[in-house]
Amino acid sequence: MRKKLTGLNFVRAAACMGVFTFHCYISLLGAWAVSVFVILSGFLLVYNGLDRVDSFPRDIKGCAKYSFNKIKKLYPLYAITLVILIVRIFLLAPENPPRDELVLFAKQFLFDFLLIQSWLMSTEWAFAHNGVGWYLSTCVLLYFAFPYILRWIKAHNGIKSALKSILVIAILMVVTQFLATELYCRITGMERGASGSFQHWFSYIFPIYRLGDFAIGGLLGYIFTLTPVEKISRTGATAIEFLSIVLVVISQALFRSTLLPTGISYNLLFVPANSLLVFSFALRQGAISQVLDCRLSNLVADYSVEIFLIHFAVIKYASPFATILPIPFALQQWSFLFFALIATFVSVYLYRRLSRRIPFLSVR
Repeated sequence: MRKKLTGLNFVRAAACMGVFTFHCYISLLGAWAVSVFVILSGFLLVYNGLDRVDSFPRDIKGCAKYSFNKIKKLYPLYAITLVILIVRIFLLAPENPPRDELVLFAKQFLFDFLLIQSWLMSTEWAFAHNGVGWYLSTCVLLYFAFPYILRWIKAHNGIKSALKSILVIAILMVVTQFLATELYCRITGMERGASGSFQHWFSYIFPIYRLGDFAIGGLLGYIFTLTPVEKISRTGATAIEFLSIVLVVISQALFRSTLLPTGISYNLLFVPANSLLVFSFALRQGAISQVLDCRLSNLVADYSVEIFLIHFAVIKYASPFATILPIPFALQQWSFLFFALIATFVSVYLYRRLSRRIPFLSVR
């Protein structure tokens, strides 16, 4: 069994807080954080599975079972939060809602319940009810494809071969995004400048497209296993870590500027920075990763799965209290963030205690 990469705890914790602050309307780190999760997932699955590739299924039925087993650990908590959010919708609904709204609600709930919402060509449907559910919906395909991706990665002949594959995947993602947008505009008669919603869905949510950065993460995991970590100096490792953080800041600045097309901004923009971030912090050879590998980041990382699945429901229920204090708006935002964060940690703690009594509910 390979050693745990504790340096990645900070990366996982930072991404978790990126999603949290985004849903609290404090930051625009959501797309960056999702990119981290996808790349990190591919990285760790390959890192942990490369030496036992023959134990993974080879047929469609086996891959479907593997994906099911991965998702079923998360599904009970996802279903609970989905129901909690549905209850909130009913509490806020008018006494006699229009029939068409009820039909729409029922359809969206069904798609959410079945975890197929990410396949619809609509961000509105993907984000309906439980705003984080689409990620699990996308992961169903990522996990299904993983055994095939792992064998393909295993067949590579060293680091140079893997780097070439990363470059090819990145190019294919750019070309695919361009062609998909052009095809969509021709079919709908829409101008390219007005296709932002489609580009957002295609690059950010569409499971097949997300296979690209997932596979890049996997190739990085392969490269990591071949890297002579002991030969990397502390100074060199620190420089790489610093560069990765600088690239994250630059990519986030570009995202906020909206200078790039939507199809690039919501995915590919973050891939270089996040790839280097995950790889350099996995090494944990530099001063930055060693300092940030602390009790706080380890705590958030340990709770990150439950935080990710619970926080959206907590924020929605807490939102009426966001402006209750007679203080400036900026302070209201930060005080609400603090309140929602505490409430989320309490909810996670209570859920963990419950899952000890009912093991079926545990995400571990």
